[in-house]
Amino acid sequence: MGEKRAKYGSKVIKTLSEKLQKEFGKGFSEDTLKNARKFYLTYKERISETVFSLFAVEKSETVFSFFEKEPPFIVSWSHYLQLMRIENETECSFYEIETAKTG
Repeated sequence: MGEKRAKYGSKVIKTLSEKLQKEFGKGFSEDTLKNARKFYLTYKERISETVFSLFAVEKSETVFSFFEKEPPFIVSWSHYLQLMRIENETECSFYEIETAKTG
């Protein structure tokens, strides 16, 4: 069953990638979509549905003023791509904080 679901998931990502690239151009490769999915699964507790729904509707940077004093994501996307490879949550948090401190 798991193998069948994995094949289905890969096909969905491939199809979605093709459709998005056709409509919007570059930037929607299968790898990019897989990374976006992994990011969501890893950090979903930090993602406020309300804020991102408002952002989608308003399409305004001012929507991010809804965040409290500290934004939920503090380093760049490329840093999160590296951090998502760390399985230990405490270790991952440590490196995220250190990366933010040192720039």
